[in-house]
Amino acid sequence: MKKILSSLAAVLALASAASLRAQDKDGIVLSAAILTPHGDALDLNRQTMKGYGFQVGYLSHPEGYGVSFLTYFGHQILPGKETTDASTFNLAANLVGVDLNYKIDGTPLSIYTGPSIHQWQVERRGGDPVTANQGDQNWKLGWRLGVKYVINEDWSVSTGFTQTQWRSRADLDYTPGLNPSRPAYWTFQANYRF
Repeated sequence: MKKILSSLAAVLALASAASLRAQDKDGIVLSAAILTPHGDALDLNRQTMKGYGFQVGYLSHPEGYGVSFLTYFGHQILPGKETTDASTFNLAANLVGVDLNYKIDGTPLSIYTGPSIHQWQVERRGGDPVTANQGDQNWKLGWRLGVKYVINEDWSVSTGFTQTQWRSRADLDYTPGLNPSRPAYWTFQANYRF
């Protein structure tokens, strides 16, 4: 076990050194993600670590700002648990957003945050008869916050939390589990920059 930990530490040290030398460059970024629902999204789909998504973006480093910007669009799916005793829901979202990336000097880490808009498609999966595209289909505001680890000039990994809006019935007051309004999820993502 000690040899494994020593080897892992050496690999991480080499990766960190390489990532510190990596030059910031503008370019297209492709991302693939594993999602885990949180809050109202978990109430709706009733399972964890089953979501997935993709994202295409453009990373730019304007001079004089001290931050980089990632403009992106993507699609994410949080499938509902298969069950016969209770209603669950499949959640899918188209999304568009902009992140500000703050590089932490002397480390391969950066913090990112920014607004997004989501268009949720929610479909009943179990219990009552299946109904497609329930609730509000309009674009709704979201926000995400996360940490990115730069492996080298092209590859990075990141994890983040996204909070969004959606209402199953816009004319009803919020009731947890009955009229959810704030689906959220954790993202574990691999990113490749061209």
